[in-house]
Amino acid sequence: MAKFNDYIAHHLLFRFSPALYRRFWKKKLGVSASLPGRSARYTEKEIALLPLLLNKDSVFFDVGANMGLYLFWAETLGVTKAVGFEPIPFLYKKLQRIFPGYTLENMAVSSAAGEVVLRVPRINRKLVETRATLLGRDETSEFDECVEIHIPGITLDAYCRQKHIYPDFVKVDIEGAEERLLMGCTELFTGKRPVFMIEIEQRHNKNMDQTLERITRYGYACFHFSPRTFGMVPYLTHEGLQETRNEKTMAYVNNFIFIPEEKTDIIEKIKGVQIL
Repeated sequence: MAKFNDYIAHHLLFRFSPALYRRFWKKKLGVSASLPGRSARYTEKEIALLPLLLNKDSVFFDVGANMGLYLFWAETLGVTKAVGFEPIPFLYKKLQRIFPGYTLENMAVSSAAGEVVLRVPRINRKLVETRATLLGRDETSEFDECVEIHIPGITLDAYCRQKHIYPDFVKVDIEGAEERLLMGCTELFTGKRPVFMIEIEQRHNKNMDQTLERITRYGYACFHFSPRTFGMVPYLTHEGLQETRNEKTMAYVNNFIFIPEEKTDIIEKIKGVQIL
């Protein structure tokens, strides 16, 4: 029945009823209007932080928007200005259908402007869009078979200058290409200084500490959820955060929150967040 419902949503609701299509995906992603803490237990822990990082006056950038989990939460929290970057064409079209009030961009965020190659893994003859990456064959051997998609790329700095829009909070989930994004947003680090939430995993990034230091050297403090207490703690080491046996549990930590050190009010607030 679940597969049949998915078929209806993809092939019928998508075409004939955008409103029902939105409702289908909102429910499927577990977005509840007043319970971000509860939702965080079943989707992503970091959902619990969003009420402290987003409000109606915030500008939100979602880099690697996928099916719009964070865009849904931004909408729920009253955010009126959001930009979703989704390089996979069919996911981009879905997001356009679901979020007509937000800006959607079918492009990759990288270290420079110009065409880039997105590699979408094929596992058991099925495309796994959540693991799509800008990493080349010589940079990762995680997947034997990939479909390559040529798409436009842009830096965050260039996008902000061109569109005259600057984020307060940036969520990044780009499967190992974090270094490329960071190389293209130095103006943001020194100017607007938004809060960043970035997924960084050892299986994609063998130099995690180097990536983290690229941000903290701009005067950012780094935090993450403790795999033991599920409260927010300062980053000290990646040891024990991403053990394979914990990958499907709340003890697996792959999202890191970077807050400008001068934003002491936000730092103090997130220190008090704990998922019970």
